[in-house]
Amino acid sequence: MGIPIITLASGQKIPQVGFGIGVLGKKAYDPAMTEKIKLALKNGWRHFDAAEAYGTDPELADALAAFPDIPRSELYITSKVHTSKGIQNKDIESSLRKILAETKLDYVDLFLIHNPFFPENSLTLEEAWRQMEAVKEKGLTKEIGISNFRPVDIEKVWKIAKVKPVVNQIELHPYLLAAEQDTVDLCKKYNIQIASYSPLVPIGRHGKGPVNALSEELAKKYGVTSGQILLRWQIQHGFVAITSTADDARQKAQSDLQGFELSAEDVKKIDEAGATYYHRFFGWGAFKTEYHSVL
Repeated sequence: MGIPIITLASGQKIPQVGFGIGVLGKKAYDPAMTEKIKLALKNGWRHFDAAEAYGTDPELADALAAFPDIPRSELYITSKVHTSKGIQNKDIESSLRKILAETKLDYVDLFLIHNPFFPENSLTLEEAWRQMEAVKEKGLTKEIGISNFRPVDIEKVWKIAKVKPVVNQIELHPYLLAAEQDTVDLCKKYNIQIASYSPLVPIGRHGKGPVNALSEELAKKYGVTSGQILLRWQIQHGFVAITSTADDARQKAQSDLQGFELSAEDVKKIDEAGATYYHRFFGWGAFKTEYHSVL
């Protein structure tokens, strides 16, 4: 029962599945989002993934306030500085302090640079990473990391970092494992934990590929849901998975991942099925020109 806990290179513990509270383009306070997070807290979720770009910090604060008996030490909160705000304004600390004020927290557990595609006349990557190191030193975040960084971006940070990134959060699911293998391998070499967003794309946003039918077949075999199958696939690859749902039954199922284990043969079947089909859901920025396509 429950969600596995793993250890980052820094020694910090992190739940291996997190609840995403991202809504790009959100303009106003969303009570439904608050209720969604409250339901997740009720269903045992403790790892929440937010970002400056999502604008959901007030909703997170209100949801957490409804559960005052949950100690801060049991929560794992991730956030990210957005390249069109904190980095463009050349002040990452101000962005993080605003995030903390809106979430009513003293610190976040993990703070990421949301992507490596910086606007002109903003901070350089080196300047941005120095500021990330500074907010960690001040205790505003326990750990720092990166998101959507390709091997070339990772190498740039690695060469100049005094404090190394502990996480790289990328879109990753069976249809991207082969395409992202270089990124996965480099992160493994540097002991950077891969965190996957959109892990359920094969059965949700793009449920017409070969993994959809396979996950349903395996769900029957193991007596679980197809969502649990794909999250278990992430876990057994050693990734941290970030997912989200407002459905009570799905929340309960997707936070119950330790009661079964996929055989090595079934993990390989998912790998192989995914490798026959390519889909990147978030085809933006450099990913659109360099990678985005559907076979």
